[in-house]
Amino acid sequence: DLLRPDGVAQPRALLDRVRALGHDLSTPHWLGVLSVEDEPTPMRFSALAREAAGTALLTGRYEDRLVLLVPATVAPLDVFRRVHDQAALHAGGSRVSLVISQRVAELQE
Repeated sequence: DLLRPDGVAQPRALLDRVRALGHDLSTPHWLGVLSVEDEPTPMRFSALAREAAGTALLTGRYEDRLVLLVPATVAPLDVFRRVHDQAALHAGGSRVSLVISQRVAELQE
């Protein structure tokens, strides 16, 4: 929902769903997108990413990529580096890429 080209269709519903998972998207976050070459189902890396992060991490799927949201209260480079390194370790030699956005403060960002 966050990466839809036309924006978030139902912001209130999205915030409610995320809050039910224990996260608050009304506060600033860092957004990362993890891609594993030749991996059609990146969600198998979701639990691995949450464990490697060592902090609250919200994950979701967008096409063939894993979207990661990290609260802005933590050092994002450390978190994303741990996630990338663990994904690379379990990717069976496939290339792992992780793109990080600027800090986002508003849902529309």
